[in-house]
Amino acid sequence: LPPDRSLNPALHPFFDMAPNFRPKELLYVPNLIGYVRLALVAYAIPEHIAPVASVAVLCFSFLLDLFDGPIARWLDQCSVLGTVLDIVCDNTGRTVMWMKAAAVRPDFTSIAFAVVALEWLTLCATQTQAYLEGNRRHWKKLAVEHPWLIQQYFRANFKNPVGFTGILGLFLLPAHIYVDEKIPWIADWFGAVAWSLLFWWFAAGRILSAGIEIYFVFGFARSLATNQKQTK
Repeated sequence: LPPDRSLNPALHPFFDMAPNFRPKELLYVPNLIGYVRLALVAYAIPEHIAPVASVAVLCFSFLLDLFDGPIARWLDQCSVLGTVLDIVCDNTGRTVMWMKAAAVRPDFTSIAFAVVALEWLTLCATQTQAYLEGNRRHWKKLAVEHPWLIQQYFRANFKNPVGFTGILGLFLLPAHIYVDEKIPWIADWFGAVAWSLLFWWFAAGRILSAGIEIYFVFGFARSLATNQKQTK
């Protein structure tokens, strides 16, 4: 049966996604990179994988994130699938890294589950919000309408001190926790002081990112509440 559009008029854009999907998008180069990233993350999941190999593979998956966007624009292969796949790859990789960190540091278990839940909730909220906006802008572009800190975070595609710190915290805080326990020679190579400073830098970045994520989640909740009132 076709979906009942009368349930919520604001969700109509979602019903238009399927007709606009083109099978050839599955083979777009940036999307192929996304599949490779997911395969790398899957490889790093088993516990028997050596810690160095696990971290290296996950970091390589994260580095590939630097290329799929520019390649998509260069080849004119931007797509809804690619946008969502990119974020799913990021979230999946970070989820695995946080689970590994929690496995070796049980005192971080609650933080790990809270961070993972917040990241996936933010994915749902931001992608839905982007489609509820009439012109289907990329959700990152919505940041220009928000407070100064939000704008600074996203300015120049994170190429600024605020955004760079936030992104480092997103990806490297769980890696730091895991490496500290499983690959201690890396911590020794940095030295105790530098290694500790890196931890607090990454932690500050993750807290900053969490604030940004919570802001967007609550903004989406307000948007839904407002829409619900308008449709009554």
